[in-house]
Amino acid sequence: MPDSPTTEPEPRLLAVGLWSGRWPGHALLLLLGLLTWSNTLHSGVVNFDTPWMVVDNPVYSEGGLAALHAVLWDLSFATRNALGAEYLPVRDLSVLADTSLWPTNYLLHHLHNLVIYLLACALLLELMVLVFGRGPRAWFATALFAVHPVQVETVAWLVGRKDLLALLFVVAAALAWLRSAGRGKGLAVALICMLLACWSKNTAIVLPVLLALFAIFLPAGSRDRRWWFSWLAFGAIAVLVIGTSLAVGEQMGFLAERRGDGPLEGLLVQCRMTWHYLQTFFWPGELSVLYAEPVVRPLVQAGNLLSVVACLVLVVLVVLCRRRRPLVSLGLLWFLVAQLPTSQLVPLQNLVADRYLFLPSVGLVIAVAALLPTSPGKHGRWLAALCCLLLLLLAVSSWQRSAVWHDSVALWSDAVLKQPELGRNHAALAGALRAAGREGEAATVLLRASSLLPGDPLVLQSRGLLLMQQGRLQEAESALREALRAKPRLRKAANNLALLLHRSERSDEALDLASQLVRTDPYYPVGLNTLGTILFDLGRLDGADKALRASLELDPFGVNALCNLGSVAYRQGRFDEARDRWLQCLQRQPDHAVAAQGLQAIEARVPSAP
Repeated sequence: MPDSPTTEPEPRLLAVGLWSGRWPGHALLLLLGLLTWSNTLHSGVVNFDTPWMVVDNPVYSEGGLAALHAVLWDLSFATRNALGAEYLPVRDLSVLADTSLWPTNYLLHHLHNLVIYLLACALLLELMVLVFGRGPRAWFATALFAVHPVQVETVAWLVGRKDLLALLFVVAAALAWLRSAGRGKGLAVALICMLLACWSKNTAIVLPVLLALFAIFLPAGSRDRRWWFSWLAFGAIAVLVIGTSLAVGEQMGFLAERRGDGPLEGLLVQCRMTWHYLQTFFWPGELSVLYAEPVVRPLVQAGNLLSVVACLVLVVLVVLCRRRRPLVSLGLLWFLVAQLPTSQLVPLQNLVADRYLFLPSVGLVIAVAALLPTSPGKHGRWLAALCCLLLLLLAVSSWQRSAVWHDSVALWSDAVLKQPELGRNHAALAGALRAAGREGEAATVLLRASSLLPGDPLVLQSRGLLLMQQGRLQEAESALREALRAKPRLRKAANNLALLLHRSERSDEALDLASQLVRTDPYYPVGLNTLGTILFDLGRLDGADKALRASLELDPFGVNALCNLGSVAYRQGRFDEARDRWLQCLQRQPDHAVAAQGLQAIEARVPSAP
């Protein structure tokens, strides 16, 4: 029989009386969620963006009204750079609350993530009831989303807070809009929730299109003039969010170049991404924190063919199911629409990530649940058992994968295992091992990576840094130069090579390289600090002062540039300024040796520089 959306109770598919009322279904969903995601409650953090975004974020560390003002109103490069090159005040206020109330208790940070997720799932269940009616299909769709392993990255990663908040407000907006038929107080709530969702993560900008899908597939109430004009309000919010995001993104250089040469290759890249997400959802056995980007050339290859066929099948299914199974069409269109913000329309630095499937997967669970029969039939118990078994297997898989996010070495070891062709994974694993004091293992990882991926610039950059720390400067120089030959704009390699040359008393070469780095990447505060350091040691104090001030302007919380400016001021006889710089430096880093020695020198009034 055709799939008819309704809010009336449907015949029970599963022989359990949990769906006769609202609260039993919510209680079971809550229990399932707590058991599945209990492994995300721990006191550790990973080094994937979390240190600078949460743990040591200088904006949050200011605290009080200063931090609140920076989050809400400060659009300067320095503040936006510290907050992830985005304007997401709802996300930032949420993290600020954590860092203010329990700054180093990361178990409570993770608990905050889980609470938001469980609230979002509770609202999602109510939304599914409006789609399917109160019954097992609505509960199964929500449970399938709630326990799916593809959500692990978002729930277990502290930086995933923005996706969790965005989902919460997107679902709340859809609920308010559907229950009010897009009018009155419900419309006002939906508009407010849209703004909160977009200010949690700007991918929520697709909300009006998702609501339009509901209007098409779940028609309810009359569509008078007020109903049509309500879309102008959604459009105004969309314009505001898009304008702010593009302005901040352009200033920060957040946007990447489009993948593919021309429209055809760009379309192929997007087809490959859609195919990847379908594979990931239906077989989530190879999840990874990072993925290698697909290579679409040559155009005639199996990967391209499969992805194009998959996308064509999706389109055909949308058309064919429009009458008999309209909710399948609704779910598939939700899946496709929700991908738009992370597609080639607005090319991002990361092309593919599990978190990009977070909101689109709502559409896939709708489509899957819509395929279930509306009445149990003679095979109802077998189908119920299969559904329960599927949820159990997915929940166990999510619980196990959550352990990967407990520490950095585990995370990157898993990434190397899943995506060995990506040099960044090997470099990150080596960095995690090095930070844990396991330099021998880090060297082994990079040696294996060099054999597997000869000439990979990120592996060479990481190997150069490790060799520098081991004092093997000649080998380090060779590795860093090779990395720059493979990728000339690899700024960390250029900066490290400049420092190596300077320490090797080849300051003229170091100065040339640091100057070139600053010309190539004028918004790189570390490079400007390196240039200032070299100029200072060469006695060119005016040039050093200019470079260091530029570095501090880009990164007002940079301790090294602040301390170096103190040294310049001291050398130039500006002792009061030097004292202020070094005192600020010690406030931010109490064990900074150079700042402490500088203050002692000022107190003793010795003429020599610290």
